[in-house]
Amino acid sequence: MIQTVRRRQFDTRAVRWDGTPAAEAEIRALGADFTAIPEEDRGDDPDATGELREPPHGRRVLLREGDHVVAVAGGGVRYSDEEYRGEFEPVTA
Repeated sequence: MIQTVRRRQFDTRAVRWDGTPAAEAEIRALGADFTAIPEEDRGDDPDATGELREPPHGRRVLLREGDHVVAVAGGGVRYSDEEYRGEFEPVTA
């Protein structure tokens, strides 16, 4: 039977990656397995300035400046800016 469902609301923490050491420290403070990629090591995708291992299987994903890392159990998950704005809103209370 087809059901109409709503994704459960929950509060979490997120950091927008902007390529700075401060953002790198904040992403790591979320508990995410994150590495900034030096310019000389960017290879095929020069716009990818960071790499994140997403739980639960440790899949490696590239981050571009403007992407968001959202805290989840076991680390962090990458969202593009568009995906992030469509899924999350700031907590005001």
